[in-house]
Order: sequence, then structure tokens, then C-alpha cells
Amino acid sequence: MQIIHPAWKQQQQRRRLPAPKLFASLLVFLSVLLYVSTLSAIFRHGSQVATDKFSVQHWQLNGQDHNPTDDESVARFVAQKWNLTTPHSIDLLLRQFTRSYDYDASTDFLVFHHIAKTGGTSISDILESVFGEAVMPGSARSNSFSEKEFHAAILERTKNQTDTIGSFPEYKVSYGHTRLRPIHGPNKTNLALFFENYNALLVKPKRLRSLAMIREPTDLRASAHAMAMCALNGKVNTFNYWREKRNQTRVCTKEEGLDVQKLVEDYHDKVLRTKCNKTATEKLDRFEKKICTKGPASMAYCLSPSHLLSSPAYDGMRSVYKSLMCRYFAQQPFMTNYISIEKFMRRSIGKFDVTRVEEYALVDLGGLDLVSYAGYDMERFLTRSNRGNTANQTSLEPDFLWFGITERMTESTCLLFHALNIKPIAVPRARVVNCSPTSWWTQKHRDEIKRREPGDYAVWRAANAILDVRIESMQRDIREKLRNERLSVEDRERLDAFQEAGCLEFGYGQ
Repeated sequence: MQIIHPAWKQQQQRRRLPAPKLFASLLVFLSVLLYVSTLSAIFRHGSQVATDKFSVQHWQLNGQDHNPTDDESVARFVAQKWNLTTPHSIDLLLRQFTRSYDYDASTDFLVFHHIAKTGGTSISDILESVFGEAVMPGSARSNSFSEKEFHAAILERTKNQTDTIGSFPEYKVSYGHTRLRPIHGPNKTNLALFFENYNALLVKPKRLRSLAMIREPTDLRASAHAMAMCALNGKVNTFNYWREKRNQTRVCTKEEGLDVQKLVEDYHDKVLRTKCNKTATEKLDRFEKKICTKGPASMAYCLSPSHLLSSPAYDGMRSVYKSLMCRYFAQQPFMTNYISIEKFMRRSIGKFDVTRVEEYALVDLGGLDLVSYAGYDMERFLTRSNRGNTANQTSLEPDFLWFGITERMTESTCLLFHALNIKPIAVPRARVVNCSPTSWWTQKHRDEIKRREPGDYAVWRAANAILDVRIESMQRDIREKLRNERLSVEDRERLDAFQEAGCLEFGYGQ
């Protein structure tokens, strides 16, 4: 007896279907196939859109839409946006696209130079969260680096141990107001000498790398004036506190009813009445002591931005970025003992040349080349054909692995996490004030700072241009890696976190 398999029997029955039924079945099959194919395409497109959501940016310049599609167009757009004057700006910005992110936690030591009032306290907090016990003792989130605290911490750790410093938990970062550069030459800093001695004790010496923050030059001076020099924010907050007690709204500008000059004059009168000749000198704070010993006129620069700009006290605010790179142009030796870069350039080369300042900032702050403490050969760097080689091989200074800009904190921190190859974390906001220190500064004051400080503004414009290109480069890098189907779970989670943190949501035309 022949055994017939049921499946074979069904197959034979299907073969005997009449032609109309066969045609109808074929039509249904093709419809289903088309439907599945369409859905698949939609899902693929949706996935691509999710990944490439910000692949094509649209920017506006002078009221016109732009859509750069290649590196050179991006660099040209950015150079024009930030009014860069050097003819090398496009070439130097292009090199940011091929600049490598070569941070190595096992060999590099990060030194964050926190220029006061640039928002660096938030960056210090991020570094503390990321590195934890690997933060070097003596680091200060809003003060100078303390060697004394470092040595005290080391003594405490070795009190009951026989360990040498080389066996300690590996320190990877420090932060504070203290500048590191230069680490060579006659103007070597005390912090550089400290790290020289520290490195000599390690089994494997570390490569020092710089982190920094900068801020819009007028905003930086306004903040320093309001907080460090005159404590105006406290007076404004007290004034607004009592307004709210009377059910009145807070005010921050002269137009709203805030008279900063009167607040300062009232404070001076109060100190003269209640403190001077009635309180022991050692119990007076630094402002009260100055008023009592030198009179209110010694702090007249606190009355208003106009008083500051006409006061000798402003001389201490000239060229505030002289401690950032420790020079403004290539031929200048590393130094900070001058009042104004504008005067220095006129004396040394006969004129102030904004293009030289832009070029040097694009190279040094941009991390495009290693530089020496002596005069840097900018022409050799700009013209050499083999751009992969370092132009200067002796007395090399720590390079800038990363810098951020206060007004662009979200973008800056995204770039920091990307440079360190770590998952983004929540960004703390430190010392956010109710009234911005620039609230009582007018456009006339801002224009005057721009007129006086072309060097600082050249550095700031170049820094913003670098940041724009780095954002585009970072977003491309993240999107490209997210397309990799073989990406590890850990790497995908890290890169997805950049998307969740909004690091792909801004374009440099904004």
C-alpha cells in the first residue's frame, strides 16, 4: 500500500486549481509582497531619518539660506559668519575635519585652566563626576590649584603605608584658576615646575594636555566687574529681595528701575557710618577695609560700567586672554607680563595685526600643531606641504585637547564628552545669577570694549569658528558610527546618549 504524505497531497490539489482561481491567488500574493516591500522601505527610511536627522543643516547668513554640502563650503561659511580676516582661515578650519581625537586615559594628564568667570566651575564639577578619585588633590573648582593641599593629601595617604607615589591610584586630571603654560623657558610657571617634579616620581611620566574655557570678552569683563571686583550681584539681589517683600517684581536694568550707582553709593555711606572707626580692621572684609583706609573714591570704578572704563582699574582687565595661550601671535615669546597685546604688537612689529592673532588662535587653540615656548614658526606651518609633521620639535608645550565657550555650554560639553570618548552626563549649572552682570551695560559700553580689545575679540571669533566646525565633525562621526551594525552594545549606548543629550540637535548656523 502506497503511503501519500498529506503535504504532497495538498500540493497536488493546488496544482489542479482552475486558471481563474490561480490568477486570483497570484494577484493576492503580489499585493502582499508589494505591501511588505513598501513597509520595509518605510522602516528603512525612518531609521535613516532618525540617524541622519541633522545630516543636512540649513544655515542663514546675512538673511539668506545656505546649505553647504562639502567641507570647504562649511569652512568658508563659518569663516564668513565669524568675520575672520586671515586668508588662511578656510584652510585652517578645513584641518579641523581631519584632526584626530587622540586622548588616551592611560598616558595623558588633563590640566583644566579655569579662567575666572568663564563658567569653569561647571566644567570642574563635570571632571569631578567623571574622574572621581582620579582627580588630583589640590584641585579647586573655583580657586587656584593648591600644592600645599596636594602634599597634605599625599602625606595623609602615606602615613601608615610604605607605598611610593608611583603605586598610588592614578591621577588623571587637575583643575583650578592656575595657568600651566609655559612649561619651558625663563617664564616657566610654578604649576609647570610642580608637574615636572611630579612626573619625575612616576614610573611612566604623563603627557600634559590642556583644557580651557573662554567667554565673550564684554560679558567676561562685566561678570568680573560685578562679582570679583565689586560684589554688585549681592547688592542687586538684596535690593530685589526687599522689592519682592513689597510684592514688587524683580528688576535688572535701569529702564526697569534698577539704579546700580545708587546701590553702591548707599553701601559706601553705610560702611563709613557703621564700620570705619567702629570695627577692628581684621574684622572688616576686603571691600570695607579699602573704603575705610582709602575712601569711597578708591572704589569709584564700581559705580557703573562707565566709571570702570574711565578708571585705571580697567588696565587690569586688558587682554584677559593673555593667560589662555600665553601669547596672541606666533612670533611672540610665551609671556603674560604686559598690559595690552595691542600695545605690545605695535611696539614689537609696528602695528596691531588682527590676522596674525586669528591665525595663531586657529592653530594653537585649535590643536592643529604642537607649539614651542619660543617664537613659533607660523609661516612654516601654513606653507609646508606635509601637514602631518610637526613644525617645531623642541620645547613643546601642552596642546589644547579641548576648549569650551561659556555662551555655548551645551555644545561645548558635548564636544568635551566626545573628546574624552565618554558617555554624556548631566551638566551642572553653578552660580546662575538672577540678573546677568551685563544687564546694566549698554550697547555703547559693549562697543567701547570691542574698540579697545580687538585682540581678545579676534581670539573669541576664531574660537567660535573652530567650535562650529568641530560640532559638524562630531555629529558626522557619531552618525557614521551609529550606522555600523557591528557596533558593540556599550558603544551604541554611549553614542545613543549623545543623541539623547541633544548633541545632534544644533547646527553651527544657529
